[in-house]
Amino acid sequence: MKNIKSYIELLKANKNLVLTGAPGTGKTYLAKQIARAMRAKVEFVQFHPSYSYTDFVEGLRPCRDGAGQIGFKRQDGVFKTFCKDAIANKKTVRKNEDAPQTDEDNQKDLSYYYNVLVDKIANKEITSIKRLSGKEFEVYCENGKTIYAKFGVNKSKGYTYDPSISYKTLNKISKKFPDYDSLKSIKTNSSRERIYAAVLYMLYKMKEEDELYEAELKADQEVQEDNQEYIDVLSEKEPKPYVFIIDEINRGELSKIFGELFYAIDPGYRGRKGKVKTQYQNLVGKGDVFANGFYVPDNVYIIATMNDIDRSIESIDFALRRRFAWKVIKPEDRTDMLSEKLDPDTCARALNVMTALNKEISSMRGLGSAYQIGPAYFMKLDKDHYNGDFTALWNMHIEVLLKEYLRVFNNADIRLEQLKEIYFNSLIEK
Repeated sequence: MKNIKSYIELLKANKNLVLTGAPGTGKTYLAKQIARAMRAKVEFVQFHPSYSYTDFVEGLRPCRDGAGQIGFKRQDGVFKTFCKDAIANKKTVRKNEDAPQTDEDNQKDLSYYYNVLVDKIANKEITSIKRLSGKEFEVYCENGKTIYAKFGVNKSKGYTYDPSISYKTLNKISKKFPDYDSLKSIKTNSSRERIYAAVLYMLYKMKEEDELYEAELKADQEVQEDNQEYIDVLSEKEPKPYVFIIDEINRGELSKIFGELFYAIDPGYRGRKGKVKTQYQNLVGKGDVFANGFYVPDNVYIIATMNDIDRSIESIDFALRRRFAWKVIKPEDRTDMLSEKLDPDTCARALNVMTALNKEISSMRGLGSAYQIGPAYFMKLDKDHYNGDFTALWNMHIEVLLKEYLRVFNNADIRLEQLKEIYFNSLIEK
């Protein structure tokens, strides 16, 4: 992706960015490319008419108590959980700044993930961990540094046994059992050792998820090459960027979904200064990081996408619109998508067809540039789909789309025939 740096700069300057444009211009793919180039942790949601404040921020959800009775419990939504993770990362970075450095990469990695796990347990995002056998045990953190396994009272001996799970011991065990398979071979009757194995297993899983993400980033060679200067300057001592992607943002009832977050997501009020009391604030526990109000940390960025023709931009509240930077993505901006998927000859023909078709669509009264056709439609000409068959692409996708565009016009059939002629004539043009 060319010029990805400009998108990164725009996002960093504004914190919130809307990518808007015609269907098929690769807005969602671009949002993910931006996040990968920033080496960000990513969360992806798609708004729709039924999406709610409960899904996004927090709300009451049905649950069963210990007796199997159904009740309701306040639970965080996907965005609030994402913000908690971002805050936990910032805390981990601060802890690791003063941590002694070693040449053992595994030790460094385990230390990082152990601190992340500590923060999650301290914030009660994680309350139990599964043993390798599948059984669960409760965990808690009192001092913000050490994990404890909750066993309760030993009735026969009359005392409470809650063993600590220290990083020092975990690191020693990791030398003998450095991966999943070796951990599964542990044979012990000791409950404490089984607990350590379970926690170590979780740390390995956390590490694996990050490594898979890094592998995905590495595979995106063009993004890396075009934006190496951004990647090179990223410091481990800086909080990791967290990018929250909202696909089809204008399909949801935004006032209801965001609620009081209109204020908190404002670029000028990120962090504690933008703290707001949520609708369920009185139900938030004292140990929760948002016990005194919810805020969006400054290492959280929001990228939203929308098609202009799905719903008018004017339907989006001005209060929300002014908190986002807006970038129109044109079909010609995303032609690199075609060169990545198609052979040179098919790519050249596809570009010729798309350019000619969009020129005519833009000039048609009642349509315009918002109705242009993006390169994503032409990516179906790859070997896995229509293998360069432009007729099949027209019959199965392009014609159907254009009919929908033109159905409100009295001369829809005539207009469609004009566009069809341009489509196929441009295939034989040199």
